[in-house]
Amino acid sequence: MNSIYWKNKLLKTIDALCLASTEDNIFYDVLYCEGTLYTGEKVRVKVPFMRLNKGSIKEEILKYAKDENVYAKGLSIFEAVIINEPPDITCIHGNMQLKQVMDFVFYECNECGAKIFYDC
Repeated sequence: MNSIYWKNKLLKTIDALCLASTEDNIFYDVLYCEGTLYTGEKVRVKVPFMRLNKGSIKEEILKYAKDENVYAKGLSIFEAVIINEPPDITCIHGNMQLKQVMDFVFYECNECGAKIFYDC
C-alpha cells in the first residue's frame, strides 16, 4: 500500500484513524491512518501526530490541521476515528510500550517481552 502525507491535495478522504492506549495512559497512540485518493486508490496516510490527548482528540487534530492548512472536516477525519479500547489482559508487570513492526502494531512489556496485538 502506498503512502501519502495528509496535506497532499490528491487525498480525498481519511477512512480510518486507529487509536489505542493503555488504561492508565492519558494519551491515545496512533496505530495507523488510511485514506482514499480521488483516483479511488487506498493509501496509508502520514499524519503529523503520533499521540493525542484522550480528553481533546478533536481539538488537537484541529490544531495540527490549522498549523498545516489542512481542511480536517473535509477529509472526514473525525468520522474516521476508531478507538481501540485497552485489552482486558496485560502482563503482570503492566509496563507496556507501543511498538510497530511492518504492519503489526502491538504493546510489549519492557520487562518480560509479553506482547498484546491490536486489530482495528
